[in-house]
Amino acid sequence: KCFWKVRVWDKYGKASPWSEPATFEMGLLKESDWQGKWIGAKKEISSPLLRKEFKINKKIKNARAYISGLGWYELYINGKKVSDNVLDPAMTNYHKHIFYATHDVTDMLTKGQNAVAVMLGNGWYSQPGRERYGSSPKLLAQMNIEFTNGDTMSIKTDTGWNASAGPITGNSIQGGETYDARLEKAGWTKAGYDDSTWNTTITKNAPGGKMVSQLMPPIKVNQTFEPVKLTNPKTGVYVYDLGQVFSGWAKIRFKGPRGVRVTIKYSERIYPDSGLLDKRSHPTPAETDYYILKGDPAGEVYEPRFTFHPFRYVQLENYPGTPTPKDLQGKVVHSAVDT
Repeated sequence: KCFWKVRVWDKYGKASPWSEPATFEMGLLKESDWQGKWIGAKKEISSPLLRKEFKINKKIKNARAYISGLGWYELYINGKKVSDNVLDPAMTNYHKHIFYATHDVTDMLTKGQNAVAVMLGNGWYSQPGRERYGSSPKLLAQMNIEFTNGDTMSIKTDTGWNASAGPITGNSIQGGETYDARLEKAGWTKAGYDDSTWNTTITKNAPGGKMVSQLMPPIKVNQTFEPVKLTNPKTGVYVYDLGQVFSGWAKIRFKGPRGVRVTIKYSERIYPDSGLLDKRSHPTPAETDYYILKGDPAGEVYEPRFTFHPFRYVQLENYPGTPTPKDLQGKVVHSAVDT
C-alpha cells in the first residue's frame, strides 16, 4: 500500500499546507503471489456451492479478498454478499488472460468463527455445447488478513473447502437458468452451517491465462423498469410489456404450492394478432428461465444469477394464481459506466 501527500509553492516560494494523504495498493502481481489452487466440485455441476470456515482470535487491521470464479461467481462472507456486482468477472480469452477482483472485506470479518462461501456459474467459460473453454466451473481465491499486532493470515482455495450442488440446476447464457427453490440450503453462507454431508473439493487445472486485475467497471444492475402493460392473451399465459428493449432479466414474485414449475420466456417482440411472444429470433428453449416453487406461504422472489436476456416482453406460463403488475420488474444490466 502506497501513500503520498502533495504541497505547492507560489511564485514567492511560500509553501501551501500538505494535502490529506492519498493511497493506492497493489494487487497480486505475479503467479507466485497466489497461494491457492484452482478448485471445483468433484462432479460436473453447472452451479456448485463452495464454502470454508475459519477462526479468527486477534484484532483485524485490514483484510483483502482476491477472487476469480469461472465462468461467473458470487462471493459471500458471513452470510452477506461481498459486492453488488453481477456476472463477475468480465469475459476474456481465458487461455490468455483471466480477470480477478479485489474486495476490502475488513468490516465483514469478526472475531471467532467465520465463513467464506462462493456460488459458481458457467458464464462464458463452461457454456454447454462445443464452443467453451472448460468443462465445469472453477474457483481461485485468496483472503489476506493483517492483524493489529503485525501477524498475518491467509485463507486460500485448496482441498480443505467443501462443495455441493445448489438450487441452480442449469444455467446458460443463451438457454437461460433453471432454479429449483426446493434445493436451497438455508444458511450455507454463514458460520456454523452443517456441511458434513458435502464433498471435499478437488484441484482443477488452471485455465492457462495470466491472472490480471479487472480494471474495467464491473457489471451491475443499473436501473429498474416497471411494466407498462400486463395482458392475458391465453388461458394460463401472462405477458408483461416493459416498454423498451434492454439487456438483463426479470425479478418476479411468486406465491403458490411447492413443486409448481413456472416458465419465464423473454423476447423483444410479440405477435400483434395473438399477443404472445414472437420467439423466431430466439427459438425455445433459448431465452427461457424456469423457477420451481418451494411453497413458502410468505411468498418467494426470483431473479437469475448466471444468465441474461435481451428483451422487452416477459411471458409467464403456469404461474400460480393471477399475477399483477407489481409482481414483476425489469432489471437493466450492463457495465457500471457513467452515462
